[in-house]
Amino acid sequence: MSGKKLLFIGYGDIAGRTSRQLATNGYSITGIARTPRQLPEGVSQWLGSAQDAEILNKISQTAFDTVVITLTPAARSDEGYKAGYVDPLQALSNAWQASNTPPKCVIFVSSTSVYGQNEDEWVDETSTCKPTNYSGQRILEAEKLALSLAENGTTTSCIVRFSGIYGPGRDQLLRQVLAGKAGTEAYTNRIHADDCAGVLAHLIQLHASGQQLASHYLASDCEPVTAKAARQWLGKQLGLPETHLKRDPTAKTRAGSKRCNNKRILESGYSFIYSSYREGYKDIIATFKQQAQSQQ
Repeated sequence: MSGKKLLFIGYGDIAGRTSRQLATNGYSITGIARTPRQLPEGVSQWLGSAQDAEILNKISQTAFDTVVITLTPAARSDEGYKAGYVDPLQALSNAWQASNTPPKCVIFVSSTSVYGQNEDEWVDETSTCKPTNYSGQRILEAEKLALSLAENGTTTSCIVRFSGIYGPGRDQLLRQVLAGKAGTEAYTNRIHADDCAGVLAHLIQLHASGQQLASHYLASDCEPVTAKAARQWLGKQLGLPETHLKRDPTAKTRAGSKRCNNKRILESGYSFIYSSYREGYKDIIATFKQQAQSQQ
């Protein structure tokens, strides 16, 4: 099964969605998680963390074709992001440096928070990364560790920077609209969880087919939009009057305002399932309405 032995380090929602797409295509998939997960057919599980000695030993002694690293912060703090991203990448790097069977490809799931631009600029994979907050700084530090894995000459390192992820169960924005928060003129960028999985599956299969991956991909949908415009549209879909949304006087007006250019991932052959928030939120809004009605 050449090219199809796959490991997910951090088996959460996105990893689960991705493995469901790949399991039926002949991939042998293992997922690492701290707690037991409901797994698709054909996926095995190792319980533990990427820093556990036993897990690291298994990782270093198993010849995986592709490893996808999808981590979450240990806490919403600088130390939490260091513990959640930097420390695991350092431990994995050390283990693979001492291994006779390093992976052929490592895909690290990153974030557009590594960009510090906030004046409506367009950003892409070549844009300067100077994050101004601890989350972006720590994730960028982890990116550099992931890229260093390619220094052995046998491993391909690939960074995928997702913008704001939304999808089933991620209804915070809808709740803010219901609460009347209008948002600002700052640009926002987002990607549906199904497209996160789609992008990862696409890149995994490109590598398995022998194609060379770029070192970085920015994965965001095709329509950056201001927070205000997105909320106005959502409010209309929810049947709210135009006067319902009120500007929050405590909201920052320009923090993080940038526009993500997804040209590279499109040129690689990926076609978005949801090209904008309008297509992506359609089913989410319908489910949200049904849940609200059932609670009345």
